[in-house]
Amino acid sequence: DFRSLGIDIIRDVRSMTYKESIKTFMKGITTSNFVILLISPDFLRSESCMYEIAEVFKTPDYTSKILPVILPSHDFLKPQNRVDFIKYWEQRIVELNEKIKNVEYLVKIESLSAELNHFNNIRSSIDEVMHLFHDMNCFTFEQLKNNNYKPIFDSIGFSKERIRDRKSTRLNSSHIPLSRMPSSA
Repeated sequence: DFRSLGIDIIRDVRSMTYKESIKTFMKGITTSNFVILLISPDFLRSESCMYEIAEVFKTPDYTSKILPVILPSHDFLKPQNRVDFIKYWEQRIVELNEKIKNVEYLVKIESLSAELNHFNNIRSSIDEVMHLFHDMNCFTFEQLKNNNYKPIFDSIGFSKERIRDRKSTRLNSSHIPLSRMPSSA
């Protein structure tokens, strides 16, 4: 359990309060020391997850901040499969564009325009995002679990000794905030 090691994992479904702004919460992820990304096909098709990743990618040191975990396997990150995700976001753009075109009076639809822009931004960056994860030596959840999450602990600077010390003393310690993005919306 990460919490017993002094690592706080902030997760939207547990950490958000009733009526809290989802976008404000997602922007707050950028202040976390690290962000665990549960990368799956559902993640890459989720408006919320793609918004979160866009916010994280705005930080200058995002590659040192992200801790990608692949669910269930790497297959969907292969170049030939990236095309399916590009087409998916293109279809979402077409569908929303068509619905907007059918609105008789295009007054006061700024939020729909913002959503359309968001879809366009996702479409513009999805190949780059997927290539980044394909190029990184990312592990699947099973690989991490089988290694007792050592690659994650190494990335965030936790040594076995430090983990052992924390378990035996159970002292109040400084917490390393982590954000965990959902695998799907």
